[in-house]
Amino acid sequence: MGVIHFTIMLMYNYIILLLISVSSLHEFHMSRLDLNYNSEQKSVQFSLFLFIDDFEATIKEKESGLNLKLFTERESTLSDSLIYDYINTHVIINIDDESKKMNYLGREIDEKDLQGMWIYLEIENQENFKSLDITNSLLTESFSDQRNIIDVTIDNKRKAYHILNLKTDNKRIKI
Repeated sequence: MGVIHFTIMLMYNYIILLLISVSSLHEFHMSRLDLNYNSEQKSVQFSLFLFIDDFEATIKEKESGLNLKLFTERESTLSDSLIYDYINTHVIINIDDESKKMNYLGREIDEKDLQGMWIYLEIENQENFKSLDITNSLLTESFSDQRNIIDVTIDNKRKAYHILNLKTDNKRIKI
């Protein structure tokens, strides 16, 4: 009777562990774009958080089944160019009504949440400005409940915090 009881408890613990790991998959769709302007460096720096599986699913749908396999040994050689192209299409920055192009600096897996990644971009040689228009439609074509957070900081002072979605994907911020 002791061995059977131990086996049942072991199976029960295994099932609980399996349920916990499955439930830890995120059930919401969001991104976070931190925009930081440093007037001394004349640089607009972007840190963008995305869930890896959401991004890969969107690219797979858009690129006829291409599987990026980000942060694995079998990662696609096209990953960085597809990430940059996708972001440039879905994150549009206008500073004082002038369109700006972001430079892609790189990406890394989020050490706290291995399901996410951080992507880094920058606009160089940017003088002080009065207004900022941000369009962020990341992943909204794949997930109708997608929320895109934007957090704007100018010289270490928060200037704006907004949540954009499928219907409202643009915000004008006066500095």
